Amino acid sequence: MDAESVILNATRQYLRLKGWYVMRIQQSIGCHPGISDLIAVKRGMTIFVETKSPKWRGKLSKDQEKFKAEIEAHGGMFYVIDSVDEMIKIVDDLEHTEKLKERLP
Repeated sequence: MDAESVILNATRQYLRLKGWYVMRIQQSIGCHPGISDLIAVKRGMTIFVETKSPKWRGKLSKDQEKFKAEIEAHGGMFYVIDSVDEMIKIVDDLEHTEKLKERLP
């Protein structure tokens, strides 16, 4: 198993342990060009996660760049990660933000 697959599987497991509903997207004929590896949903929040091996950190294809731009233009959250530690920090930040929102009147 290559590094990207290890990161992807560990990220999927981590998100599920944290209560996210996670969908693994396989690129194939008929699939939206550039779609992220994972789509995760929790309490109405949806995130798109593209995993890369550390060697290719941040190197998105043109289709992936376009998909990312479309998601962000519509207020979505798209993350490119090269380690589970990055996903842990992102989830911690998102959960902290959600806790702050719950305290607002």
